[in-house]
Amino acid sequence: MRPLADPAAPTTRFAAVDPDPTVPLPVRPAALREQIRRDRIGGTPAKELKAPPSIGIALNRSGGTWSCASCDEVLAENDGNWRDGAIVTETPIAERYATLEMIVRDRQEGPRVTVREHFCPGCAASLGVDVATDELERLPAAQPLGVAAAV
Repeated sequence: MRPLADPAAPTTRFAAVDPDPTVPLPVRPAALREQIRRDRIGGTPAKELKAPPSIGIALNRSGGTWSCASCDEVLAENDGNWRDGAIVTETPIAERYATLEMIVRDRQEGPRVTVREHFCPGCAASLGVDVATDELERLPAAQPLGVAAAV
């Protein structure tokens, strides 16, 4: 028997116990998906969550802006950082991984390692996850080749 972990739900430990590992896992119930979306942004999303045009593409950069690929919510101007327009949760890595039934040893001294999860304020889509130390400032947005300043 294998536990059915629900990796997208930070508050759910196990969804069920699967008696037959050869049978495909069931689709997550719609009510649970909606609760996950509310938990991500602290309220009911104003926009519908749609599948992005391609797997793994969470952001669009066109028309002079950064936007969510799932609902077209504008997050920042083209030369800005999309992370500034996202809802961010920052959790110590050991604590976040514990909710996923994984073990990471917490650091005994600083800086602490944190997980920063970025969500669309419109539809609650996951836009990106940064793993950084708590002393590191917000990461800059990617820039097209040839635009970044020389170091």
